[in-house]
This record gives sequence, structure tokens and C-alpha cells, in this order.
Amino acid sequence: VYVNKRMRVLESANLFSNENGIYELTDFGREFLAGNVDEDELPEP
Repeated sequence: VYVNKRMRVLESANLFSNENGIYELTDFGREFLAGNVDEDELPEP
């Protein structure tokens, strides 16, 4: 349950998408992990 709650927060920030219960890293998430997106560009949780 805890992981699901945390993943929903990451999904709301557009870092992950959820298709039929399977989470996938988005292009925006990949850019964030690569350091190409500033933390200030993330929406508030």
C-alpha cells in the first residue's frame, strides 16, 4: 500500500505513468533522472 501511495505522487509529478497497474518511467522522468530538468520544474505534490 505504501509503495502505491508514493507512486501516485510520482505519477502526479509526471515522472511515471500508470497503464493497467503497471508503472512506467515517462520521458519527463527520464529527463529528470538525467539531470536535464530542474527540481523547480516539478509540480508540488
